[in-house]
Amino acid sequence: MKKIGIFSILFVLFSLAWVGCDDDDDKHDVPTANILQLVQSTPALSTLNAAIDAADLESALSSTTASYTVFAPTNAAFAKLPEGTLESLLGDPDGALKNILLYHVVNGIYRPEKLTNGMMLTALNGDQLTITTSGSTIYVNDIALSIAPVWATNGIVYVIDTVLIPPVKPFNKTLMQIVEGSSVHKTLEAALIAAKLNTALSDPKATLTLFAPTDAAFALLPEGTVEELLKNPEGELKNILLYHVLGSKVLSSQIKAGAVPTLFGETVTISIEDGDVFVNNAKVTIKDVEATNGVIHVIDAVLIPEEKAPAK
Repeated sequence: MKKIGIFSILFVLFSLAWVGCDDDDDKHDVPTANILQLVQSTPALSTLNAAIDAADLESALSSTTASYTVFAPTNAAFAKLPEGTLESLLGDPDGALKNILLYHVVNGIYRPEKLTNGMMLTALNGDQLTITTSGSTIYVNDIALSIAPVWATNGIVYVIDTVLIPPVKPFNKTLMQIVEGSSVHKTLEAALIAAKLNTALSDPKATLTLFAPTDAAFALLPEGTVEELLKNPEGELKNILLYHVLGSKVLSSQIKAGAVPTLFGETVTISIEDGDVFVNNAKVTIKDVEATNGVIHVIDAVLIPEEKAPAK
């Protein structure tokens, strides 16, 4: 973010957070807004505000009994995320979104002078944040903090220009369990169960890649298509679903352009444009959701094979 942007945001925050008070012989400032109120009243933090609201964290950040240090990503920080990521996070407010937001909050108040080089802080999601310094600049996970923090009645806020992403934890769910736990894959879940493919995606010995269309992707199909497919779950529906599965685990780092065979028997065409991965005409919006038996890549359209052969 440009310095002028940081200065503008800090000006707004300072004007909201502080008032002058006379105290006999001297004048000093005291904060009048809590952390939530600061975020709500700052236009450049409107995306963060929407995320806090979706994840139901308002009461925590307006607490009168707890004190927090918050690293607050700006709207521009969220805009730097890969396309579709924010929408997917908002579709899972109690899972991935809440986990990421809690990774930006630490118990207790850490003034700049308390943030020392090499310090490790434990965020509210349980993961570690690393503090480093270079001259007068302080970094959290290599992201520079705003020049000056803003005080609130229940803590302190540092503005940052990049969203902090928690470290990837060891995966402990199968492909099917991940689909079942996703709030944006309910149509896919129902289709897999109807086609009796949930067992295959639950097999702990499998190593598969699933291109997972979201509910919005299924909604793009002609009206009534999903309902018709569900009438013949082990026929055309099963074929279409198998067209979304590769017989091995392929991470995004291993993806190469070209034709790739699916479990349906037909190939899908992988293409890479400006860093974005496409499967046929479907864009991969979220990569590398790893499971114990494979990996999921979320896509924004349903893949339709050119030939719909009878189910085997």
